[in-house]
Amino acid sequence: SLIVAGYAIAFIEWVVLREVLHAPASRHQYLGGILLSLGVFLLALAKPNLWRSTPLPALAKFTLGVYVSHLLMIYTLTGVRWRLENLFPFLAPLLPFLFPVALYLAGVLFTYILWKMPINKYLVLRSPHSPSETARPVIVPSAIR
Repeated sequence: SLIVAGYAIAFIEWVVLREVLHAPASRHQYLGGILLSLGVFLLALAKPNLWRSTPLPALAKFTLGVYVSHLLMIYTLTGVRWRLENLFPFLAPLLPFLFPVALYLAGVLFTYILWKMPINKYLVLRSPHSPSETARPVIVPSAIR
């Protein structure tokens, strides 16, 4: 009920901003989104196995990489989107739906490529405080043990 109520309130806010106040409604955050996201969060808590049979759990390990790189992907793919709109005008109505999917897939691909680079594994996974292979073991006096 929170998901439906949040969506309905966000839609009403969008209509009021667009029709009554003549504001560019696409640039506003809606208060109904709070209820909507709360409902989605509660649904995820109530049904933890809901999406287990989909490929989404395998893609979950790329979440931070997609989050960090999504602005770079937006700037990169916006030029491609403009060219596609100019070359193929019949795709223009579909691009608002295809662009986020392409953005996510590009972010996952970028994260996967960075993840597989050996230098990144050395820089990220190796702790600066971890002993090297050539370090001598520390001898602890028996009184301290």
